[in-house]
Amino acid sequence: ALQRGHLWQSDTRIPISRVQHVDLRRGPIERATRLTTLVVHTAGSRLNAVALSGLDQGDAERLRDRLARQLDHDDDAL
Repeated sequence: ALQRGHLWQSDTRIPISRVQHVDLRRGPIERATRLTTLVVHTAGSRLNAVALSGLDQGDAERLRDRLARQLDHDDDAL
């Protein structure tokens, strides 16, 4: 689940079965501040990708790896 906003809040939930792949993005400012954007690419939803920005680089890498393991596990089950 992804929750965003202070005044207006949104809550986005994506089933793992809809996740196609996960990317990390780091622009020049993010690299300088050791922050990262995690991008979750999806299939068959109104959003084709969801981005979580401002994550600590290590946290983003761990989350990406955890999601990748889950995706690999789900592929093995098919």
